[in-house]
Amino acid sequence: EVVIPAKMVSLRDVRDFIEQIGRKHKFSEKVINSFKLVVEEACTNIIRHGYMDIKDGKITVRAIIRRLSLTIVIIDQGKSFDPRQIK
Repeated sequence: EVVIPAKMVSLRDVRDFIEQIGRKHKFSEKVINSFKLVVEEACTNIIRHGYMDIKDGKITVRAIIRRLSLTIVIIDQGKSFDPRQIK
């Protein structure tokens, strides 16, 4: 698990965390890079939209390994997003 400030410069720490987990559990480079891309995009959206008006936000990224699967859980306290509001 890694907890980062909700700042763009902290995304490097998230990428490094995913890289370490992937290598430790011997996932392929393709899988590691795919996870890094998806998790970075999700965290970017949280920073840009969820914490738009909040200065001291935090994001927790947690990795759960079960057998041959990797699950990433991203936790934040930013503003929620309701997709039903999009027209």
